[in-house]
Amino acid sequence: MKIMHITDIHGDLETLEKTVDYAREDESIKVLACTGDYLGIFLKDNESDIMFSSYNMIKSQVRTKDGGQVPFKDAIEYVLSSTNTNRDLKIAGEVYSSIEKLFDEKATEQYSLVNKILTQSKKAIVMVHGNWDSPQYFDHFTANNIHGRTLEIEGVKFAGYGGENTEPIFVPPTRFIGLDEKGLHDFLIREDADVVLTHVPPKGLVDIVPIRKDKNLHIGSWASLAYLRAQSPNVIFCGHAHDAIGLMKDDYAPTLVINSGNLGRYPQTKHHGTFSINELNDKKYLKTHSLFKLYEGKFELIKQINLDDN
Repeated sequence: MKIMHITDIHGDLETLEKTVDYAREDESIKVLACTGDYLGIFLKDNESDIMFSSYNMIKSQVRTKDGGQVPFKDAIEYVLSSTNTNRDLKIAGEVYSSIEKLFDEKATEQYSLVNKILTQSKKAIVMVHGNWDSPQYFDHFTANNIHGRTLEIEGVKFAGYGGENTEPIFVPPTRFIGLDEKGLHDFLIREDADVVLTHVPPKGLVDIVPIRKDKNLHIGSWASLAYLRAQSPNVIFCGHAHDAIGLMKDDYAPTLVINSGNLGRYPQTKHHGTFSINELNDKKYLKTHSLFKLYEGKFELIKQINLDDN
């Protein structure tokens, strides 16, 4: 079985369409695996700043009688409905709600387009969400979403668990999903799948983010690493760390972890346009890993790893 892996589209529908065209033309590719961050940046810098300013004002001023924190959903509902709130607080509530509505409209539009493009691949599709995604994701990808689910395709059992706990500044806090680390660990342990999709990498594996010339940060999940060492699935497909493109294996488990890099353009990353095609052998272990990159409108093979059959 050949699996095309794409991740971190970030609203780049042009590159997504080219990638899907490539997949459709290759009949040997049976599965399209997508590991999150489908949305791009909708809000302008000033809109994002205003949104968070309004959010912080409401969060700091609406408290319980004993000074405790009020869940933001309840706080903004109170601000918008109460006649006792001051004018500035009321305006903050109205501003936040209007920007949230704008985000929802743009997210719905973009998810619809992503879904339309992916469907054109004519492949079996499995997918999970990332930290840039919003709850609308679940409305648009009901058939292909495997977050907290399993799916068997040609005898290969896939399982997925999406999300990550870094809140993007362009996503309203009320639309941020996050990651339940314990939920990820317990679900994947229970299902014992052959191939796993997560957005976040396991800690220490294809999860490096450079923060200075002489320093890198590992942004992976301890829960995912603990699962990998306990269960040893054959392959984990992930994303999130745009610069950590490649294939790695932990010292204490045979699992191969693949991060295919950000397919879509992203402001903080110089490169984009990478995906991988991965072939499983008859025993459901990885046979070949081929990494492709978009150059001048065409995809070129930039790395191929051939592994001994297990």
